[in-house]
Amino acid sequence: VISSLALQSLFGCLRKYEFDSLPCGKQNETNKERVKASAKAAAEYKETVKEGELGEGSSQSMTTAQFNKRMQLFPYADLVQSPYTQMKLFSEIKPVTSVLGAAIRVNRVENPTDLEVDLLHEKYCNALVDLFEKNKALYNVPDDQDINFY
Repeated sequence: VISSLALQSLFGCLRKYEFDSLPCGKQNETNKERVKASAKAAAEYKETVKEGELGEGSSQSMTTAQFNKRMQLFPYADLVQSPYTQMKLFSEIKPVTSVLGAAIRVNRVENPTDLEVDLLHEKYCNALVDLFEKNKALYNVPDDQDINFY
């Protein structure tokens, strides 16, 4: 992904040296690498769509790997950078990691009983615990740490 800061750095250098690109080689190379990486990611995405693995209007669900790949192609705004830090929207900014689990199949019940709701809630909570336990080592969560529901 090409960042505006990288482009600003390149254009600032070019302006400083009256558009002589020789002294701006480092910024130019960085920009070229980012352009190539973006083009490669876009080409991979197009190929994935062609293969029918994922695409607009597809009725398929994304796998975790597909979701993570899309998040790399289209990252969230960097909330630690300006102007977000000046906005004071968040009291404390921490990174958030999302992990997708398997779908939980549910049969539609028009008027569920309390017992049916409780059983489905228990199934959901158990699936969350399993997902947490399965993935916590990947994100450096201590083995003795458990997930808590409030």
